[in-house]
Amino acid sequence: MLDHVGLRHNSVIAGNPWDWFKLAGFPLEMGQKEQLLVYLRELLKWNQRINLTSLRREEEIIAKHFLGSLAFLRAFEPAPGLEVADLGAGAGFPGLPIKIYRPEICLTLIEASQKKAAFLKHIGRILGLEGVRYEAQRSEALIREGNYLGSFDLILCRAVGKVGKVIPFSLPLLKVGGSLVVQKGEEVEEEGQAAARALADYQARMEKVIPVELPPKGTRFNLLVVKKNGVGTASLHSLLQ
Repeated sequence: MLDHVGLRHNSVIAGNPWDWFKLAGFPLEMGQKEQLLVYLRELLKWNQRINLTSLRREEEIIAKHFLGSLAFLRAFEPAPGLEVADLGAGAGFPGLPIKIYRPEICLTLIEASQKKAAFLKHIGRILGLEGVRYEAQRSEALIREGNYLGSFDLILCRAVGKVGKVIPFSLPLLKVGGSLVVQKGEEVEEEGQAAARALADYQARMEKVIPVELPPKGTRFNLLVVKKNGVGTASLHSLLQ
């Protein structure tokens, strides 16, 4: 059974996973550990009915989903009232673990799947999270309807396709001066070059690439940060037609 400080007692990492967070620079308070354990329990339970994650082992979920989500904090500095959107939130990664760790941000979870959106609302409710909005539709629909245009300081994307295809469905939602942070693998430089036209259309630029390496197995990926410098009207008009 799950207790308040560790995983199942027969788990190979019982009592140890929180050390990974400290090693990565994200020490957790007891209340945050308890919230993540509730999140883990509900994720495993709901995953039996709907496809939320392909991972089944607790330690893999903690390392890849929970700790991997907090790694996005290396790309920005949270502040009270910071408007953050998680685009294609799925089971809530990276948005919800970040909200648990830094509750002062305002979070909007954008997820087109009604079933996954129901899970997100369930997690927010049982964890008592405040300052969270849920949008159960695609970002392009929000843009066409004129919702949230220029609303967010930051948009986070984890597994939503190539950068060039993400830009038209994310940049219109950003404030001028806001940033898009996308998790990518080794292909980050090639994708950035291929996205040059889309970046120009939206008056944006690649600001930096942040290499990430996380315990316990030295998992590596990159965070690509795109800065929005202005409002690109041509592509926005095509979306609103």
